[in-house]
Amino acid sequence: MRDPLRSLAVFVEDHDLRVTVDRVTRPLGLHVNVYSDVRGLLDEIEALSPAAILADSRLPEITAAELISEAQSLKIPPPVVVVADENDPAQHLLLKQGAVDVLRVPVRIEELRGAICASIELASDRCCVVAARTAIRQRLSRLTDAEHQLVDDLQSGKSNKRIAFERRIPLRTVEYRRHNAIKKLGIGSLVEAVQLFAEDRRLTDIGILLGLPWGPRSQVSQFREFEVESPQAFSASRRDVETVADRRMTAAVPAPHGRQTEAARRDRECPMLS
Repeated sequence: MRDPLRSLAVFVEDHDLRVTVDRVTRPLGLHVNVYSDVRGLLDEIEALSPAAILADSRLPEITAAELISEAQSLKIPPPVVVVADENDPAQHLLLKQGAVDVLRVPVRIEELRGAICASIELASDRCCVVAARTAIRQRLSRLTDAEHQLVDDLQSGKSNKRIAFERRIPLRTVEYRRHNAIKKLGIGSLVEAVQLFAEDRRLTDIGILLGLPWGPRSQVSQFREFEVESPQAFSASRRDVETVADRRMTAAVPAPHGRQTEAARRDRECPMLS
């Protein structure tokens, strides 16, 4: 079965560049789908779920910005690398709109290989974060709204008595909801429940940093501006966050006896590229 994390969708008209793409991707073991029309790519993009897309900046039917927008509408958006003419002024704009890289014609093999590898790695990172966050949210969805609110209150440092006073409910109701929340999440203590909520927020922040559409457009745009204006600082920030996140996910919330941890489930569902 073909690994979607090793697939590349290509729409470039230049024959020489297609040959170069083939030379670059063969040693990497990537499966390449070459499209002659953009609509064909868009019709199949959701079903194929390519890890990344390589496309010309000047497309015959839609703009490169529209292609990027279509890709970003997917649950796990495939990174888009754009190939632009040397005199094309749209490079900076395309990066702000979501392209992970813009290559200038004539494209050097080293640049092409680097852009493709970086895109595949980014796709794998996105997949892993989505899988980990989805697993956590499936567990959190077992709670009622009142139990969610209770854990939020406890996380902010409020005592059972204070929660009962502020919510105008009996203390026994607070204790009952607390007991139910711990039981439904399949954990051993309230501390673990708080950690689970914190991990969900952390993964959401990392997802936004990786370009996943999980936050307000202004927040996503702010990260994009940071990446375009200060690429070295952005890369360093992303590495730091991912290192912390990976360490936290590995030792995150202790799983109930006989169950997988979130990190183990993530590794099984989203194997990293070797």
